[in-house]
Amino acid sequence: MTILYSAYECNPNLGSDAYVGWSWVLSMSKYENVHVLTHERNREDIENFKKKNNINAVFHYIDTKSIINRIIGKRIGYFYDYVIWQKYAYRYVKNLIKKTKIDVIHHVSIADFRVIGDLWKLNIPFIYGPVGGGQVTPRSMEKYIKKFKFKEKLREIINIIAVIRPKYRKAIKKAYKVYISNNETISFIKKYSNKDVELIRMCELGIDEKSLNKNENIVHELNDVVHILVAGRLMYRKGIEFLLDVVERIETKKKFIVDIYGRGQQKESIEKKIHDKKLEEIVKLHNGIPYTKMEEIYMKSDVLILPSLRETTGTVVIEAMSNKLPVVALNQNGVKYLIENDSGYLVDISYDCDEIISDFTKGMTELIEDYTLRRKLGENGFNKLKTYYTWQKKAELMLKVYQESIDYYRKENK
Repeated sequence: MTILYSAYECNPNLGSDAYVGWSWVLSMSKYENVHVLTHERNREDIENFKKKNNINAVFHYIDTKSIINRIIGKRIGYFYDYVIWQKYAYRYVKNLIKKTKIDVIHHVSIADFRVIGDLWKLNIPFIYGPVGGGQVTPRSMEKYIKKFKFKEKLREIINIIAVIRPKYRKAIKKAYKVYISNNETISFIKKYSNKDVELIRMCELGIDEKSLNKNENIVHELNDVVHILVAGRLMYRKGIEFLLDVVERIETKKKFIVDIYGRGQQKESIEKKIHDKKLEEIVKLHNGIPYTKMEEIYMKSDVLILPSLRETTGTVVIEAMSNKLPVVALNQNGVKYLIENDSGYLVDISYDCDEIISDFTKGMTELIEDYTLRRKLGENGFNKLKTYYTWQKKAELMLKVYQESIDYYRKENK
């Protein structure tokens, strides 16, 4: 069997979508022949990896070559470049399949539900996802997006336009399987695009078994200071302003520090809020650090906080769980399926904002004060990953799906 992955982001040295794309390729290449479509910017890191490691994969590097496209892309941004890349990828594959037999095509990166591309048009079984992005900020939390209401509304309009197009409806109907990261995105697609299409929920993330084996004996010691970790881009939807409102309310005799790692457009406003709330002794704002260095940070931490107002799932969550950290988050989107209240603390979003802040405060305080509970929830999360969320298990499951899709297409095309 030869599998072609569409992985705009695919890099052994990066996190987020690049980590997802790379993990699919690395895990599946141990079983079958793999070809990979990815962006030209990933070439150097991938080729350096290949010099030191054996990997049964052929990489096809596709650039958004046009100078005009690059200029427009810089103005409109990352998403535009991705759309253009998809167009180039389709043209490339039409020529590729004339000389190389491809049995199944699987789009894995980026995990955004809006741009399905054109690879589904080829007479080859097509798998889409897992993808997400249909989630929105809960109404109860809208005070934190007041300055960005236009941007949020524009995003919603773009999302609707993306899925109501006849081309999109035809694509998800023709795909052999469509995997979606969270129920919010499933509901969105069914509401605006095709209510009858089968959409299967699957977490877009996973963890390598070697990482889990390496971390099997991790024990986070009881220290005088509890370190609470927050990691991600400093932008409004990541909920840092909400988190500061929570931290302000925490009352405990146990000393704790909130370590925020990240870069972004809100850095100055976050620094100001920390100062205004007189939280300088508790909240420490650090620069973002490379993905490859995050392991050291997890080891020094005791609890992970995901304060995001909306998030497909959150790569940082599964990484923290693999390091035996309990997690506190809002009870929504993909994270709720990972945590399930046995690996951390999920806060109900059906209440008003003040109650949500109070409940989040309660969850954080409980984990700050109770070392035994932290250990228990951390172990629960770690064991859950071993049982359900390794890339090896995902690969084994998908191998069956690939073969089913190939058999189905052969039967249909007799």
